Amino acid sequence: MSGVDQGLFLDLARRSLRFPIAADLTLHEQAEPETARRDATILGRVIAESAKRWGCPIGLPLMDLRLEKADLVSRLGLPAEEAERFHFAEPPPDTLPERPFPEAHAAAIGAIRWVRAHTALVPCGITIGPFSLLTRLLADPITPLALLARGGDGREDPEIEVALRARTLAMETVERSVGAQLEAGAEVIIVCEPSASTAYLSPRQMRAGGGLFEEFVLAPNRRLRDRIRAAGALLFFHNCGELTDAMVAAFGADLHPEVLSLGSSRDLAADTALAPEDVVLYGNLPTRRFYSDSAMPVEEVVRLTVDLVARMRATGHAHIPGSECDVLHVEGAAETIGVKLAAFMKAEPEA
Repeated sequence: MSGVDQGLFLDLARRSLRFPIAADLTLHEQAEPETARRDATILGRVIAESAKRWGCPIGLPLMDLRLEKADLVSRLGLPAEEAERFHFAEPPPDTLPERPFPEAHAAAIGAIRWVRAHTALVPCGITIGPFSLLTRLLADPITPLALLARGGDGREDPEIEVALRARTLAMETVERSVGAQLEAGAEVIIVCEPSASTAYLSPRQMRAGGGLFEEFVLAPNRRLRDRIRAAGALLFFHNCGELTDAMVAAFGADLHPEVLSLGSSRDLAADTALAPEDVVLYGNLPTRRFYSDSAMPVEEVVRLTVDLVARMRATGHAHIPGSECDVLHVEGAAETIGVKLAAFMKAEPEA
């Protein structure tokens, strides 16, 4: 059972800490980043170095949302390297055999053990959400979802049967990943569910009753939350997709994570009205544009940071300023990104 303080993130917010999710930047300072990604010890050190750089007490991992799909595909008997191109064209099997995790996934789990054994950081795991994994298993996820929203079933359209069976395997695969990370010592699990957005679930479907949203998004993530909480760990729920107010409110009230992380398209100060008081809001600087001085000059980073911090403090809602998603390495732009992250870390509203 984890010994993590259940009020960890509320305490960090009260202390006015801020940090990006940026282990990928540190990873790409290694001589061979892809080798480091597959070595638990090196990856653990990368995570620890990243946490030290940003003054973060949590060992935030790489946000690599490919790992669970690669695991699922390898358990189908296919090379993990084929995972990105793979989609179910026929109804998948009901169950998958137990096999070792692919190399990069095993290293990510091993890095949690390394962080726990060799640092004072709070070990943190990460997974793609079950709905987002489902959308990556289908060449066209929108059609079966639309058919289901209109009351269809697998007897009238084989696409629905494929989607429903794939959903079962997606959930099982995510639970397998989370279970292994909790066993390795993770005290926080980041669940990344960016597909649970208007890209796949239209506002019209939501207005019609939101049954699909409940069945495909909320119910599976409640189940995942309960498993995380049963292990004494904390849920950091991340969704940087385009969201409606109803979606944000459901993530806050229904899933009730310790942290709700949202993308830069959301107005976090306005979203405080949608989130319970004890749910810490994380984010949401537009860090995806930090690589470009024309799209995001450093002066604009300072202005946006000051505005975000001031407005969130005015609401009184617990908030940790951070990145809208993970901050990815961009070839040739490492220094530019670093300058802007440094500006974000220091910028403060005038007293």
